[in-house]
Amino acid sequence: MTHHFEILRPWVRGGFLLTPLLLLAGCGGSDNAAIRVLNVSQDYTAINVFDGSTSTDPTVADVTSGTLSSYSGISSGSQTLYFTEGGNTQTSSLASETESFTTGEHRTYVTYGDNGEFGEYEIDENQAAPGGSDASVEVLDTASDAGGLDVYFASSASLTGASPNFTGLVAGKATSFTSVASGTYQLIVTGTGNDADVRLQVPSVVLDGGEVVTIVLTESAGGYLVNAYLLPQGGSLTTDLNPNARIRAVVGLTSGSDISATVGSTAVITNASPASVGTYQMVPVGSGTVPVSVTVGGVGVSAPEQALAAGQDYTLLIYQGTDGIEENWLVDINRLPAGGDASLRLVHAMSGLTDPISLAVDSVPAFTDVSQGEASSYDTGIAAGATTTLSVTDTTTSQLLYSQSAATLASQGVYTLFMFGSASSAAGTLSEDR
Repeated sequence: MTHHFEILRPWVRGGFLLTPLLLLAGCGGSDNAAIRVLNVSQDYTAINVFDGSTSTDPTVADVTSGTLSSYSGISSGSQTLYFTEGGNTQTSSLASETESFTTGEHRTYVTYGDNGEFGEYEIDENQAAPGGSDASVEVLDTASDAGGLDVYFASSASLTGASPNFTGLVAGKATSFTSVASGTYQLIVTGTGNDADVRLQVPSVVLDGGEVVTIVLTESAGGYLVNAYLLPQGGSLTTDLNPNARIRAVVGLTSGSDISATVGSTAVITNASPASVGTYQMVPVGSGTVPVSVTVGGVGVSAPEQALAAGQDYTLLIYQGTDGIEENWLVDINRLPAGGDASLRLVHAMSGLTDPISLAVDSVPAFTDVSQGEASSYDTGIAAGATTTLSVTDTTTSQLLYSQSAATLASQGVYTLFMFGSASSAAGTLSEDR
Protein backbone atom coordinates (compact mmCIF):
# COMPACT_ATOMS: atom_id res chain seq x y z
CA MET A 1 0.00 0.00 0.00
CA THR A 2 1.28 3.49 -0.81
CA HIS A 3 0.69 6.71 1.10
CA HIS A 4 1.35 10.36 0.46
CA PHE A 5 1.88 12.82 3.31
CA GLU A 6 2.63 16.53 3.18
CA ILE A 7 2.89 19.28 5.82
CA LEU A 8 -0.57 20.58 6.70
CA ARG A 9 -1.10 24.16 5.58
CA PRO A 10 -3.95 26.56 4.81
CA TRP A 11 -4.54 27.08 1.11
CA VAL A 12 -5.69 29.73 -1.32
CA ARG A 13 -8.37 29.55 -3.99
CA GLY A 14 -9.70 32.43 -6.04
CA GLY A 15 -7.44 34.87 -4.18
CA PHE A 16 -8.81 34.11 -0.72
CA LEU A 17 -7.00 32.36 2.11
CA LEU A 18 -9.12 29.46 3.30
CA THR A 19 -8.44 27.36 6.35
CA PRO A 20 -9.35 23.71 6.46
CA LEU A 21 -11.64 24.46 9.43
CA LEU A 22 -13.82 26.75 7.31
CA LEU A 23 -13.99 24.17 4.57
CA LEU A 24 -15.23 21.58 7.05
CA ALA A 25 -18.64 23.20 7.38
CA GLY A 26 -21.28 20.55 6.87
CA CYS A 27 -18.87 17.68 7.56
CA GLY A 28 -19.96 16.88 11.06
CA GLY A 29 -18.49 19.42 13.51
CA SER A 30 -15.55 21.71 14.23
CA ASP A 31 -13.56 18.98 16.01
CA ASN A 32 -13.53 16.80 12.89
CA ALA A 33 -11.33 16.27 9.89
CA ALA A 34 -12.92 15.44 6.52
CA ILE A 35 -12.29 12.65 4.04
CA ARG A 36 -13.66 11.75 0.62
CA VAL A 37 -13.02 8.95 -1.89
CA LEU A 38 -12.28 9.02 -5.61
CA ASN A 39 -12.77 5.51 -7.03
CA VAL A 40 -11.00 5.04 -10.36
CA SER A 41 -10.96 1.23 -10.34
CA GLN A 42 -12.83 -0.56 -13.13
CA ASP A 43 -13.10 -3.78 -11.12
CA TYR A 44 -13.95 -2.52 -7.63
CA THR A 45 -17.25 -0.91 -8.44
CA ALA A 46 -18.51 0.29 -5.02
CA ILE A 47 -16.06 1.33 -2.29
CA ASN A 48 -16.89 1.95 1.38
CA VAL A 49 -14.66 3.38 4.09
CA PHE A 50 -15.23 2.57 7.77
CA ASP A 51 -13.46 4.54 10.50
CA GLY A 52 -13.61 1.72 13.06
CA SER A 53 -16.31 3.28 15.21
CA THR A 54 -18.93 0.94 13.75
CA SER A 55 -18.75 -2.18 11.60
CA THR A 56 -22.10 -1.56 9.89
CA ASP A 57 -22.27 2.17 9.16
CA PRO A 58 -19.51 3.32 6.77
CA THR A 59 -18.10 6.83 6.98
CA VAL A 60 -18.04 6.98 3.17
CA ALA A 61 -20.47 4.68 1.37
CA ASP A 62 -20.84 3.12 -2.10
CA VAL A 63 -18.44 5.19 -4.18
CA THR A 64 -18.93 3.79 -7.68
CA SER A 65 -16.29 3.55 -10.39
CA GLY A 66 -15.29 6.91 -11.83
CA THR A 67 -16.97 8.99 -9.12
CA LEU A 68 -15.92 11.25 -6.26
CA SER A 69 -17.80 11.17 -2.97
CA SER A 70 -18.69 14.21 -0.92
CA TYR A 71 -16.68 14.93 2.23
CA SER A 72 -17.54 13.04 5.39
CA GLY A 73 -16.49 14.04 8.88
CA ILE A 74 -14.06 11.92 10.84
CA SER A 75 -13.01 12.52 14.44
CA SER A 76 -9.57 13.97 14.98
CA GLY A 77 -6.88 11.81 16.52
CA SER A 78 -5.81 8.30 15.66
CA GLN A 79 -8.27 6.40 13.45
CA THR A 80 -8.13 3.08 11.62
CA LEU A 81 -9.68 3.22 8.16
CA TYR A 82 -11.07 0.06 6.54
CA PHE A 83 -11.64 -0.02 2.77
CA THR A 84 -14.30 -2.50 1.64
CA GLU A 85 -16.21 -3.36 -1.51
CA GLY A 86 -19.99 -3.19 -1.82
CA GLY A 87 -21.92 -4.54 1.14
CA ASN A 88 -18.87 -5.97 2.91
CA THR A 89 -18.19 -4.83 6.46
CA GLN A 90 -14.87 -3.70 7.89
CA THR A 91 -14.13 -7.27 9.02
CA SER A 92 -13.72 -8.25 5.35
CA SER A 93 -11.77 -5.20 4.22
CA LEU A 94 -9.63 -4.91 1.11
CA ALA A 95 -7.11 -2.80 3.02
CA SER A 96 -6.79 -0.95 6.31
CA GLU A 97 -4.50 1.64 7.80
CA THR A 98 -4.20 3.63 11.00
CA GLU A 99 -3.63 7.36 10.72
CA SER A 100 -3.71 10.48 12.85
CA PHE A 101 -6.15 13.23 11.83
CA THR A 102 -5.98 16.90 12.75
CA THR A 103 -9.03 19.05 13.28
CA GLY A 104 -10.05 20.83 10.09
CA GLU A 105 -7.82 18.98 7.64
CA HIS A 106 -9.06 17.42 4.38
CA ARG A 107 -7.90 14.27 2.60
CA THR A 108 -8.97 12.43 -0.53
CA TYR A 109 -8.37 8.70 -0.87
CA VAL A 110 -7.97 7.43 -4.43
CA THR A 111 -8.91 3.75 -4.80
CA TYR A 112 -7.75 1.82 -7.85
CA GLY A 113 -6.54 -1.53 -9.18
CA ASP A 114 -7.65 -4.72 -10.90
CA ASN A 115 -9.37 -7.57 -9.07
CA GLY A 116 -6.98 -8.95 -6.49
CA GLU A 117 -4.72 -5.90 -6.77
CA PHE A 118 -6.59 -3.25 -4.77
CA GLY A 119 -4.68 -0.07 -4.04
CA GLU A 120 -5.41 3.19 -2.29
CA TYR A 121 -3.50 6.45 -2.26
CA GLU A 122 -3.96 9.37 0.09
CA ILE A 123 -3.95 12.92 -1.24
CA ASP A 124 -3.34 15.55 1.43
CA GLU A 125 -5.54 18.51 0.49
CA ASN A 126 -3.86 21.09 2.68
CA GLN A 127 -1.19 22.29 0.28
CA ALA A 128 -0.06 25.91 0.17
CA ALA A 129 -1.18 27.68 -2.99
CA PRO A 130 1.58 28.72 -5.40
CA GLY A 131 2.45 32.36 -5.72
CA GLY A 132 1.90 34.53 -8.78
CA SER A 133 -0.10 33.22 -11.70
CA ASP A 134 1.12 29.64 -11.55
CA ALA A 135 -0.83 26.50 -10.72
CA SER A 136 0.71 23.74 -8.62
CA VAL A 137 0.23 20.31 -10.19
CA GLU A 138 1.04 16.74 -9.23
CA VAL A 139 0.28 13.57 -11.21
CA LEU A 140 -0.80 10.35 -9.55
CA ASP A 141 -0.27 7.28 -11.74
CA THR A 142 -2.68 4.42 -11.01
CA ALA A 143 -2.40 2.94 -14.52
CA SER A 144 -0.30 -0.06 -13.52
CA ASP A 145 -0.97 -1.86 -16.83
CA ALA A 146 0.09 1.05 -19.01
CA GLY A 147 3.81 0.98 -18.18
CA GLY A 148 5.96 4.13 -17.97
CA LEU A 149 4.23 7.39 -18.89
CA ASP A 150 5.11 11.01 -19.66
CA VAL A 151 2.73 13.96 -19.27
CA TYR A 152 2.73 17.16 -21.33
CA PHE A 153 0.84 20.42 -20.91
CA ALA A 154 1.18 21.35 -24.56
CA SER A 155 0.20 24.40 -26.59
CA SER A 156 -0.85 22.23 -29.54
CA ALA A 157 -1.33 18.63 -30.59
CA SER A 158 2.22 18.57 -31.95
CA LEU A 159 4.89 17.63 -29.43
CA THR A 160 7.78 18.49 -31.76
CA GLY A 161 10.45 20.15 -29.65
CA ALA A 162 8.37 19.88 -26.49
CA SER A 163 9.62 18.47 -23.20
CA PRO A 164 7.29 16.63 -20.83
CA ASN A 165 6.24 18.38 -17.65
CA PHE A 166 6.36 15.01 -15.90
CA THR A 167 8.36 12.01 -17.09
CA GLY A 168 8.88 8.41 -16.11
CA LEU A 169 5.77 8.09 -13.97
CA VAL A 170 5.66 5.06 -11.67
CA ALA A 171 2.40 3.23 -11.02
CA GLY A 172 1.11 3.66 -7.48
CA LYS A 173 3.10 6.84 -6.88
CA ALA A 174 2.61 10.57 -7.33
CA THR A 175 5.09 13.07 -8.69
CA SER A 176 6.25 16.05 -6.71
CA PHE A 177 4.18 19.20 -7.10
CA THR A 178 5.40 21.28 -10.04
CA SER A 179 4.54 24.87 -10.96
CA VAL A 180 2.79 25.24 -14.32
CA ALA A 181 1.92 28.66 -15.75
CA SER A 182 -1.82 29.34 -15.75
CA GLY A 183 -3.53 28.95 -19.10
CA THR A 184 -5.36 26.57 -21.40
CA TYR A 185 -3.46 23.49 -22.54
CA GLN A 186 -3.74 20.23 -24.34
CA LEU A 187 -3.07 17.48 -21.84
CA ILE A 188 -1.15 14.74 -23.66
CA VAL A 189 0.01 11.49 -22.11
CA THR A 190 2.57 9.34 -23.93
CA GLY A 191 4.69 6.30 -23.27
CA THR A 192 7.90 7.30 -21.53
CA GLY A 193 10.51 8.61 -23.94
CA ASN A 194 8.31 8.24 -27.03
CA ASP A 195 6.22 11.29 -27.90
CA ALA A 196 4.67 9.42 -30.84
CA ASP A 197 3.18 6.82 -28.46
CA VAL A 198 0.11 8.85 -27.48
CA ARG A 199 -2.04 7.22 -24.80
CA LEU A 200 -4.44 10.13 -24.14
CA GLN A 201 -5.04 13.56 -25.63
CA VAL A 202 -7.37 16.00 -23.86
CA PRO A 203 -7.89 19.02 -26.14
CA SER A 204 -8.57 21.62 -23.46
CA VAL A 205 -7.47 21.75 -19.83
CA VAL A 206 -7.59 25.04 -17.95
CA LEU A 207 -5.16 25.70 -15.10
CA ASP A 208 -5.92 28.73 -12.94
CA GLY A 209 -3.33 30.75 -11.09
CA GLY A 210 -3.18 29.83 -7.40
CA GLU A 211 -4.79 26.46 -8.04
CA VAL A 212 -3.54 23.20 -6.52
CA VAL A 213 -4.43 20.24 -8.75
CA THR A 214 -3.92 16.50 -8.71
CA ILE A 215 -4.21 14.70 -12.04
CA VAL A 216 -5.02 11.03 -11.61
CA LEU A 217 -4.16 8.74 -14.52
CA THR A 218 -5.83 5.37 -14.72
CA GLU A 219 -5.75 2.54 -17.22
CA SER A 220 -8.38 1.83 -19.83
CA ALA A 221 -10.22 -1.46 -20.38
CA GLY A 222 -7.56 -2.64 -22.83
CA GLY A 223 -4.71 -1.72 -20.50
CA TYR A 224 -2.69 0.39 -22.95
CA LEU A 225 -4.59 3.66 -23.28
CA VAL A 226 -5.23 5.81 -20.22
CA ASN A 227 -7.91 8.07 -18.76
CA ALA A 228 -7.45 11.22 -16.69
CA TYR A 229 -9.26 12.71 -13.71
CA LEU A 230 -8.51 16.31 -12.70
CA LEU A 231 -9.08 17.04 -9.02
CA PRO A 232 -8.52 20.58 -7.73
CA GLN A 233 -7.77 20.73 -4.03
CA GLY A 234 -11.13 20.85 -2.27
CA GLY A 235 -12.90 21.14 -5.63
CA SER A 236 -15.04 19.17 -8.03
CA LEU A 237 -13.88 16.36 -10.27
CA THR A 238 -13.35 16.71 -14.03
CA THR A 239 -13.36 13.40 -15.90
CA ASP A 240 -11.53 12.98 -19.22
CA LEU A 241 -12.11 9.45 -20.46
CA ASN A 242 -10.27 8.31 -23.55
CA PRO A 243 -12.64 8.66 -26.55
CA ASN A 244 -10.65 6.23 -28.72
CA ALA A 245 -10.16 2.53 -29.22
CA ARG A 246 -7.06 0.91 -30.72
CA ILE A 247 -7.82 -1.34 -33.67
CA ARG A 248 -5.67 -3.51 -35.90
CA ALA A 249 -6.67 -5.75 -38.78
CA VAL A 250 -5.34 -9.27 -39.27
CA VAL A 251 -5.74 -11.01 -42.64
CA GLY A 252 -6.21 -14.76 -42.42
CA LEU A 253 -7.04 -15.21 -46.09
CA THR A 254 -4.87 -17.64 -48.05
CA SER A 255 -5.26 -15.76 -51.34
CA GLY A 256 -6.22 -12.35 -52.67
CA SER A 257 -4.44 -9.02 -52.91
CA ASP A 258 -4.78 -5.39 -51.91
CA ILE A 259 -6.78 -6.21 -48.76
CA SER A 260 -7.91 -3.04 -46.99
CA ALA A 261 -10.13 -2.20 -44.03
CA THR A 262 -11.49 1.10 -42.72
CA VAL A 263 -13.24 1.62 -39.39
CA GLY A 264 -15.14 4.87 -39.19
CA SER A 265 -12.88 7.19 -41.16
CA THR A 266 -9.64 5.48 -40.12
CA ALA A 267 -7.80 3.06 -42.38
CA VAL A 268 -6.64 0.23 -40.13
CA ILE A 269 -4.95 -1.76 -42.91
CA THR A 270 -4.19 -0.83 -46.53
CA ASN A 271 -3.23 -3.02 -49.51
CA ALA A 272 -2.25 -5.88 -47.23
CA SER A 273 -1.29 -9.40 -48.28
CA PRO A 274 -2.76 -12.68 -47.03
CA ALA A 275 -1.52 -13.95 -43.65
CA SER A 276 -0.54 -10.50 -42.37
CA VAL A 277 -0.84 -8.73 -39.03
CA GLY A 278 -1.49 -4.99 -39.05
CA THR A 279 -0.48 -2.42 -36.44
CA TYR A 280 -2.82 -0.76 -33.98
CA GLN A 281 -4.50 2.46 -35.10
CA MET A 282 -6.27 4.98 -32.88
CA VAL A 283 -9.95 5.15 -33.83
CA PRO A 284 -12.62 7.49 -32.34
CA VAL A 285 -15.58 5.29 -31.44
CA GLY A 286 -18.32 7.62 -30.19
CA SER A 287 -21.32 6.24 -28.34
CA GLY A 288 -22.98 4.14 -31.06
CA THR A 289 -21.86 1.91 -33.87
CA VAL A 290 -19.18 2.79 -36.40
CA PRO A 291 -19.19 1.84 -40.10
CA VAL A 292 -16.75 -0.83 -41.26
CA SER A 293 -15.48 -1.24 -44.83
CA VAL A 294 -13.48 -4.25 -46.07
CA THR A 295 -12.24 -4.67 -49.64
CA VAL A 296 -10.31 -7.50 -51.28
CA GLY A 297 -8.75 -6.63 -54.64
CA GLY A 298 -10.89 -3.50 -54.72
CA VAL A 299 -14.13 -5.47 -54.28
CA GLY A 300 -16.21 -4.70 -51.22
CA VAL A 301 -16.99 -7.44 -48.70
CA SER A 302 -20.04 -7.34 -46.47
CA ALA A 303 -19.02 -5.80 -43.12
CA PRO A 304 -21.72 -4.71 -40.66
CA GLU A 305 -21.35 -1.67 -38.43
CA GLN A 306 -19.74 -2.42 -35.09
CA ALA A 307 -20.28 -1.17 -31.54
CA LEU A 308 -16.89 -0.51 -29.93
CA ALA A 309 -15.91 0.51 -26.41
CA ALA A 310 -13.65 3.49 -25.84
CA GLY A 311 -10.32 2.58 -24.26
CA GLN A 312 -10.46 -0.99 -25.55
CA ASP A 313 -8.06 -2.73 -27.96
CA TYR A 314 -9.46 -4.85 -30.81
CA THR A 315 -8.34 -7.14 -33.61
CA LEU A 316 -10.50 -7.17 -36.74
CA LEU A 317 -9.92 -10.68 -38.11
CA ILE A 318 -10.62 -11.21 -41.83
CA TYR A 319 -10.67 -14.86 -42.93
CA GLN A 320 -12.32 -17.39 -45.24
CA GLY A 321 -15.11 -19.11 -43.36
CA THR A 322 -17.85 -21.55 -44.31
CA ASP A 323 -19.94 -18.67 -45.69
CA GLY A 324 -17.20 -16.95 -47.66
CA ILE A 325 -15.05 -14.06 -46.48
CA GLU A 326 -16.00 -13.26 -42.90
CA GLU A 327 -14.94 -10.82 -40.19
CA ASN A 328 -14.80 -11.28 -36.45
CA TRP A 329 -13.95 -8.75 -33.78
CA LEU A 330 -11.58 -10.02 -31.09
CA VAL A 331 -11.20 -8.17 -27.79
CA ASP A 332 -7.51 -7.68 -26.97
CA ILE A 333 -6.42 -7.40 -23.33
CA ASN A 334 -3.01 -5.78 -23.37
CA ARG A 335 -2.57 -5.51 -19.62
CA LEU A 336 0.94 -6.12 -18.31
CA PRO A 337 1.49 -9.49 -16.65
CA ALA A 338 3.62 -9.81 -13.52
CA GLY A 339 7.36 -9.41 -13.75
CA GLY A 340 9.02 -12.59 -14.97
CA ASP A 341 5.85 -13.73 -16.73
CA ALA A 342 4.47 -13.29 -20.24
CA SER A 343 0.87 -13.22 -21.48
CA LEU A 344 -0.06 -15.41 -24.47
CA ARG A 345 -3.15 -16.39 -26.44
CA LEU A 346 -3.91 -18.35 -29.62
CA VAL A 347 -5.95 -17.07 -32.60
CA HIS A 348 -7.35 -19.49 -35.20
CA ALA A 349 -7.01 -17.45 -38.40
CA MET A 350 -6.64 -20.47 -40.70
CA SER A 351 -8.86 -20.06 -43.74
CA GLY A 352 -8.07 -23.56 -44.96
CA LEU A 353 -9.01 -25.42 -41.76
CA THR A 354 -12.37 -25.47 -40.01
CA ASP A 355 -11.33 -27.95 -37.30
CA PRO A 356 -10.60 -26.43 -33.88
CA ILE A 357 -6.93 -26.11 -32.90
CA SER A 358 -4.98 -26.40 -29.64
CA LEU A 359 -1.72 -24.98 -28.28
CA ALA A 360 0.83 -26.55 -25.95
CA VAL A 361 3.59 -24.52 -24.28
CA ASP A 362 6.68 -26.58 -23.46
CA SER A 363 4.58 -29.71 -24.05
CA VAL A 364 1.97 -28.62 -21.50
CA PRO A 365 -1.54 -28.01 -22.93
CA ALA A 366 -2.39 -24.32 -22.70
CA PHE A 367 -5.45 -23.85 -24.94
CA THR A 368 -7.76 -26.42 -26.50
CA ASP A 369 -10.60 -26.35 -29.01
CA VAL A 370 -10.12 -22.82 -30.38
CA SER A 371 -12.65 -22.50 -33.19
CA GLN A 372 -12.00 -20.99 -36.61
CA GLY A 373 -12.13 -17.20 -36.48
CA GLU A 374 -11.88 -17.14 -32.68
CA ALA A 375 -9.28 -16.43 -30.00
CA SER A 376 -8.44 -18.32 -26.84
CA SER A 377 -8.39 -16.64 -23.47
CA TYR A 378 -5.08 -15.22 -22.25
CA ASP A 379 -2.63 -17.16 -20.11
CA THR A 380 -0.90 -14.40 -18.15
CA GLY A 381 1.36 -16.68 -16.12
CA ILE A 382 3.71 -18.17 -18.72
CA ALA A 383 7.33 -18.04 -17.59
CA ALA A 384 9.32 -15.62 -19.73
CA GLY A 385 12.36 -16.99 -21.55
CA ALA A 386 14.16 -17.43 -24.86
CA THR A 387 13.67 -21.17 -25.37
CA THR A 388 9.92 -21.62 -25.09
CA THR A 389 8.47 -24.34 -27.32
CA LEU A 390 5.09 -23.69 -28.91
CA SER A 391 3.17 -26.54 -30.57
CA VAL A 392 -0.17 -26.22 -32.36
CA THR A 393 -2.27 -29.24 -33.28
CA ASP A 394 -5.55 -29.96 -35.04
CA THR A 395 -7.77 -30.88 -32.09
CA THR A 396 -9.92 -33.22 -34.20
CA THR A 397 -7.14 -35.21 -35.90
CA SER A 398 -4.22 -34.58 -33.47
CA GLN A 399 -2.10 -33.58 -36.49
CA LEU A 400 0.84 -31.34 -35.61
CA LEU A 401 0.29 -28.12 -37.55
CA TYR A 402 3.09 -25.89 -36.28
CA SER A 403 6.02 -25.98 -33.89
CA GLN A 404 8.42 -23.27 -32.77
CA SER A 405 11.19 -24.59 -30.55
CA ALA A 406 12.90 -21.38 -29.44
CA ALA A 407 10.25 -18.71 -29.07
CA THR A 408 11.35 -15.68 -27.05
CA LEU A 409 8.79 -14.42 -24.53
CA ALA A 410 9.95 -11.29 -22.70
CA SER A 411 9.11 -10.51 -19.10
CA GLN A 412 5.78 -8.61 -19.05
CA GLY A 413 5.40 -9.15 -22.78
CA VAL A 414 1.95 -9.69 -24.29
CA TYR A 415 1.78 -12.04 -27.29
CA THR A 416 -0.70 -13.54 -29.74
CA LEU A 417 0.14 -16.60 -31.82
CA PHE A 418 -1.80 -16.25 -35.08
CA MET A 419 -2.25 -19.46 -37.06
CA PHE A 420 -2.65 -19.07 -40.82
CA GLY A 421 -3.00 -21.38 -43.83
CA SER A 422 -4.39 -24.91 -44.03
CA ALA A 423 -3.74 -28.34 -42.54
CA SER A 424 -1.22 -29.13 -45.29
CA SER A 425 0.40 -25.68 -45.27
CA ALA A 426 0.08 -24.14 -41.81
CA ALA A 427 2.08 -21.10 -40.67
CA GLY A 428 2.31 -19.34 -37.35
CA THR A 429 3.10 -15.70 -36.58
CA LEU A 430 3.99 -14.82 -32.99
CA SER A 431 2.96 -11.19 -32.59
CA GLU A 432 4.37 -9.12 -29.73
CA ASP A 433 1.32 -7.00 -28.98
CA ARG A 434 3.13 -4.79 -26.51
